[in-house]
Amino acid sequence: MILSIEMRYLSAAFLFLVSGAIQADVPYVFQEGDTIRANEINENFRHLDTEVGTLSDDVESGANSEGPDEDYTYSQKNLTVGRDKLTVLGHSYDIVEIDTLSFKDHDVFSVKFPSKGDYGSYLNAKSLDSVSLSMPVTRERRYDDKLGYSDRISGYPARVSVSVNQYHSARTINGGEVTESEYDDLAWEKHEFYWSTDDDGVYNQLRLYITATNPNPRDASEYYQNYTIRCEGLDQARGDFPRSFSWNAATNQAFDYYDYGDADEILTEIPDVNSSLSTAIAACIADAKAEKQYEWRKRVYNTYMTIGVSAQILLDDATTTSFGFSFDSADYEADLRKSCRTYYLETEDEWNCGAEFAALQRDFSTLIDQQGTLARKPRREEFVQELFTLFDHIVISETAEN
Repeated sequence: MILSIEMRYLSAAFLFLVSGAIQADVPYVFQEGDTIRANEINENFRHLDTEVGTLSDDVESGANSEGPDEDYTYSQKNLTVGRDKLTVLGHSYDIVEIDTLSFKDHDVFSVKFPSKGDYGSYLNAKSLDSVSLSMPVTRERRYDDKLGYSDRISGYPARVSVSVNQYHSARTINGGEVTESEYDDLAWEKHEFYWSTDDDGVYNQLRLYITATNPNPRDASEYYQNYTIRCEGLDQARGDFPRSFSWNAATNQAFDYYDYGDADEILTEIPDVNSSLSTAIAACIADAKAEKQYEWRKRVYNTYMTIGVSAQILLDDATTTSFGFSFDSADYEADLRKSCRTYYLETEDEWNCGAEFAALQRDFSTLIDQQGTLARKPRREEFVQELFTLFDHIVISETAEN
């Protein structure tokens, strides 16, 4: 069948628009004046139908997306001020209100906003309200006249941005410490024994310091050349030993504490120090090791996702205020990795975070399954939209100059 001229032009125009929209190559490409046959048109439509179906699947799954598709429109939620007034993505937020000044004319802006409180690790911190609250920053506007403020928050021009990141880190935790194997290999030489009395005046409470040569000193000073552990309150009678003395395990010699190593001040050779005090010494070494189980030097590689939203609000032509809210998805999604703490490790989960790597290792490509580190696009957009709701709780009003 031969199409009319009008149909040829309509079909060619349609094919051009659809092809340009999805950037698909069709089996038959026509030039002006060509004769178009029905089977060729049908073949092109079948090809386009397949491409459109594939594109639809990609859009639904979030694959092959060239950029974020989130949008933000302010919808005011004017909550009362107070603690734990709002919950977003598993975290409680306080509603806080402050006054801040205009850099233009010192007018006062009242700003109410959500803030996530940090109560630290103290046992009664929350009940005592030992808190650190995140607060906005107000700045004098300088050199940002080219920035666009296309959004609006509480009636004021705003610039909203989103940051979705996948972080990779390779670092040494507690770099100044020893490893567990180094600890086990320490040659404990100097032992310092001190006794104190119990309620009955009996010298049976031992305080013990044990020192070895530090295999990982922080610097060349004598203080850091030594590795010392301390144990107190050990139940050990003083017996016939001097009240306070030092013992060199390498030479089996006892010294007055203040003259350790001075041959003229050797009190006596005490061949039974190792046997009669061995239990206290072994307990001290073992107890110190148990306390250090989350303090060993360790090389850790980790990768994790974070999401953050920020808003810069133009209060007047000289004043801006900024807010930022972030989200570690591992706090909310158990199947995603979280960032690792690098100090004050207090739990086994914190200690085992990330993947340990060997000395001089620089290939981290197979240490962690990357598929479990980054949320798929539909979930990421859900998280972003949840964070956007925090902006809805920002309420700003201006009062007259003081």
